[in-house]
Amino acid sequence: MVLQDINRPSISDFYNGRSVFVTGGTGFLGKLVVEKLLRSCPGIENIYFLIRSRHNKNIKDRHLKVVNSPAFDLIREKNPEALKKIVLIEGDVSCLELGISKAEQEVLFEKVSVVIHTAASVALNDSLKKAVLTNLRSLRELIKLAHQMKNLKSMIHTSTAYCNLILPEIKEQIHPIDIDPHAVIHLCENFPDEVLKEFTTTLLKNHQNTYVFAKALAEILITKDAKDLPIAIVRPSINAVARGMFCSGYFAKDALCDVVPADMVVNTIIAASWTVTREKTTFCDDSPIKVYNSVSGDAHPITFESFAELSVNIGKTYPSAKVVWYPEMRCYESKWAYEVDQFFTHLIPAYLTDFYQKLSGGKTLAVKFYTTHKKIFDAANFVATLPFKFKSDKCEELLNSMEDSPNEEFYFDLRSMDWKSYHHDFYFGIRKFILKEHNLDSVKGKKKLVKLRSMKYLLGLLLIAFVVLTVLKLNEFLFKL
Repeated sequence: MVLQDINRPSISDFYNGRSVFVTGGTGFLGKLVVEKLLRSCPGIENIYFLIRSRHNKNIKDRHLKVVNSPAFDLIREKNPEALKKIVLIEGDVSCLELGISKAEQEVLFEKVSVVIHTAASVALNDSLKKAVLTNLRSLRELIKLAHQMKNLKSMIHTSTAYCNLILPEIKEQIHPIDIDPHAVIHLCENFPDEVLKEFTTTLLKNHQNTYVFAKALAEILITKDAKDLPIAIVRPSINAVARGMFCSGYFAKDALCDVVPADMVVNTIIAASWTVTREKTTFCDDSPIKVYNSVSGDAHPITFESFAELSVNIGKTYPSAKVVWYPEMRCYESKWAYEVDQFFTHLIPAYLTDFYQKLSGGKTLAVKFYTTHKKIFDAANFVATLPFKFKSDKCEELLNSMEDSPNEEFYFDLRSMDWKSYHHDFYFGIRKFILKEHNLDSVKGKKKLVKLRSMKYLLGLLLIAFVVLTVLKLNEFLFKL
C-alpha cells in the first residue's frame, strides 16, 4: 500500500533538520551530491561523510582535498559555513560493517534519516572478488546498518543503467537473475582470486564484465534484504572524458550514445530520495521498489557518431594544451577495420614515439599508455555495439510530480537539453575540473593543435610510404619464388 502526502514539502524543505549519510563522497558523483545538498538545501543538519585513509593521506587531508576542489567553489565563495556541516566517518566500503567503528555506528543510528549510496569501484576489469566485495557486499553491509537507523526516511542506491544489457529493453524495474547474491558473496569471501578466476566466465554468463554483474546482483540483493526499507534505485548511464587519445571507434550503426550531465543525475538522486519518503510510507511484501533510469536515450537520443562529431568540433575550436593528438574520430561498424586503424594510427605511432624518446634519453611511456587505455576503451565498448533500449517512464513521472512544488533547482528534464550547448559546458568542465586548465582559450593549446596537425600529416605520409615499400618488397619476394 502506498500513501500520498497531500501537503508534501518541497525537496529543500524535506531536508530541513535532517542528516544524510553519503558513501562515495570522494568520488565524482558522490562529491557532487554532497555539494548540491549543501548549496541547495540550506536547512540540512549534517552530512555524515564516509571516507577512508589512502596513499598515506589521513581522512582529514582527503576531506580537505575534496572541499577545496573546484566543485565546491560556489559554496566556499557564498556560504563557507555550510562546509562545517560535513561530519567525517572513517570507514571503507570493502570492509565488513563498512569499516565503521561501533561508536560512530551509534551516531549514525541516532542521527541519520537519509542514506545516499554512491560508493563503487567502476573499473570494468576488476577481479570478481574485488567487484563483489566493493559493489555487492558493501550494499549488504549498508542495508544492515540502515535497518538500525531509528529515523530512516529514505535510502538511495546508485546502480548503473548498463547492469541488464542481457535484455534488449531495459525497463525501470529489477530484472530477476537466477543467482543468489549471498552465495556469490560467500564464494568471494572464502576463495582466493586464483580459484575464482577459473569459473568467473561461467558465473558471469551473458554479463559483459564483473562490474555490471555485481551491480545487477546488488539490485537483486535489495529485493531480498531491503524490501521493508524506504529505498529506491537510480541507474545513471555514462559520462566520458577524452584528451584526444583515440581517433577511431567501433560502433554499431545508429548506436545511441547515452550520456547524462552529472548535475542531472545528482538532481535525480536527490529528487528520488524525496519521493521515496513521500510515497512509500507503509510497506507490504508486494510493494514494488522504485527504479529510475537516469538516461538520455529515451527522452533525447543522440548517436555515437553525432556525439563524436560535436566533441571533435569543439576540441578543434578550443584546443587544450594537454591534448595528446589531433582531434578527429573515424567510426567503424567492422571490428576488423577498427583494429587495422588502431594498429596503423595508434600502435605504430606509439612505438615510433617511444623509439624517439629512447634515442633522446627520455621516458618511453607511449606504448604502455596506449595499451592500458585501449584495454579500458575496449572493455567499455559493449555499450556502443549491443542493441538495447532504455525506458525512463518513472523518471518522467518523478519530474512531473515536481512541477507543483518549488523544485526548479532539482529539475532534470533532458528533453529540453541542447546537445551542442551541453558539449560546450561538458568540454570546458573537463578542462577546468579534471585537466586543471584555467585559461580555456589557450594560445598554447592553439599552437599545439597546429603542431599536432602537422604531425598527423607527416605520419600519414610515413604510413603510406611504409605500405608502398611493404607491397614492393612483397612483390619482389614473390617474383623470386
